[in-house]
Amino acid sequence: MNNSDNQQDMLQIFKTVLDLTHILIAYLDSDFNFLWVNRAYALADDKEPAFFPGKNHFDLFPNEENEAIFSGVVESGEPYSIFSKPFEYPENPERGTSYWDWNLVPLKDSGGEVISLILTLTDVTRRTVIEEERLQLEARLAQAQKLESLSVLAGGIAHDFNNLLVGVLGNADLALNVLPTSSPAVKNLQGIEKSARRAAELSSQMLAFAGKGKFVIQQLDISTVVAEMKEVLKIYSTDNVALRYDLGVNLPVIEADSNQLYQIVTILVQNASEAIGDEGGTISIKTGSRECDQEFLSETFLDDNLTEGLYAVLEVSDDGCGMDEEIQARIFDPFFSSKFQGRGLGLAATLGIVRSHSGAIKVDSEQGKGTSVTIFFPSAGGQVAGKTPDQSKDDNWQGSGTILVVDDDESVREAAGDMLMTMGFEVLSASNGQEGVEIFRQFAEKIEVVLLDMTMPVMGGNEAFQKIREIREDARVILSSGFNEQEVINKIEAEGLAGFLKKPYQLSGLQKIIREVLDS
Repeated sequence: MNNSDNQQDMLQIFKTVLDLTHILIAYLDSDFNFLWVNRAYALADDKEPAFFPGKNHFDLFPNEENEAIFSGVVESGEPYSIFSKPFEYPENPERGTSYWDWNLVPLKDSGGEVISLILTLTDVTRRTVIEEERLQLEARLAQAQKLESLSVLAGGIAHDFNNLLVGVLGNADLALNVLPTSSPAVKNLQGIEKSARRAAELSSQMLAFAGKGKFVIQQLDISTVVAEMKEVLKIYSTDNVALRYDLGVNLPVIEADSNQLYQIVTILVQNASEAIGDEGGTISIKTGSRECDQEFLSETFLDDNLTEGLYAVLEVSDDGCGMDEEIQARIFDPFFSSKFQGRGLGLAATLGIVRSHSGAIKVDSEQGKGTSVTIFFPSAGGQVAGKTPDQSKDDNWQGSGTILVVDDDESVREAAGDMLMTMGFEVLSASNGQEGVEIFRQFAEKIEVVLLDMTMPVMGGNEAFQKIREIREDARVILSSGFNEQEVINKIEAEGLAGFLKKPYQLSGLQKIIREVLDS
């Protein structure tokens, strides 16, 4: 066998090996005519390998961009590589986009002139898609971790803030009760009380952002809630803005706190009004319902593994300035604003409220074309419950007996104690759960009610509650916390709990819960 036969045999072996690979390989001359292709290359175009030799690459696959790349490699003699190059299928759009790694290698003669090219194409669609999904998942995880960190911080601040406000509001209330109405100090105390209430609203926003903002849960119809707000919403929109309503009927009932829903609608309308600005425009408020599957819910902000099913929908849209992608990425950050200076928690609080109601948010916006914010609340089923009439107010109600106040904050103990004494009670106090249990053990027979804080050092409210019930099974315990009632009850074994009092509270609120517990 001569040398030429050996070379032919080796060439055939190489071709056979290359036919076995999934990588697309083509051998072309310097004018881009096919000299040879492997089987994978041919099958990618539903052809046989014998179809290609002698045909020009760009007669078969015309593409000016790619032809320029090929010409550049011939002229420069330098190889060319590109990774994850997207490719559309014009003859079959349903195939979508595929991604390819390209390598174009020039082969030169002894004089350094390019005489042929080797082209390899590797389908990396699956790898590219997986990588994109991984990056999206990492971004969502980072966002979730950021929100979780901020919510823990906000919840902690709100807890301490509410304790301070009990002292401020309680003492202002007590002073107003003893001062004659003619006193010049009354106006100042009323100012203190008003500012403290506004501070309490900010604390509620922080709790809402922390996902702990549901306080009074009831079955609601979103359309009814929005309809009741029509007059109020005029205050939050400027004169040059028209409010348009499209409120659905027979919507799925949701379990929510009405005050928190009011806050959501108010924030969205106020933001929409500011986006419209001085030019004037329209804000549309729409309610409805939608069956949401897992694929749709996964595209909402923030997908917390929500349950697919029927959702009540609230949509607030405007024809204002809209937002670019950079701004949209930050709209849920606390105190972020596209205006000169942010004024509050805004959409961050909205996000917290929605998360605490197991809902979802979807934002659609384009710069210069307006914004639409859609909120989804899961259906609770059933019918809307009727409203319970308020108990008649009696500011002069008096009680008797001993009440134990257990709270680690001195200002809370003092303010609560003073308010209880004005109602006619004798007051004992303890600075932590362990001390409270010991005092209750000592005076168990004479203590009528225990006002117990949830979060304390040494021994928390949960353990203290259980030990107090062990000492006296019929002990009447009122838990007090800045967090919502359900949040607290979820953390304790609440069987036998007499009541719940949310911080910050005033004399009237404390009086009401004590009276209800003693009368029950």
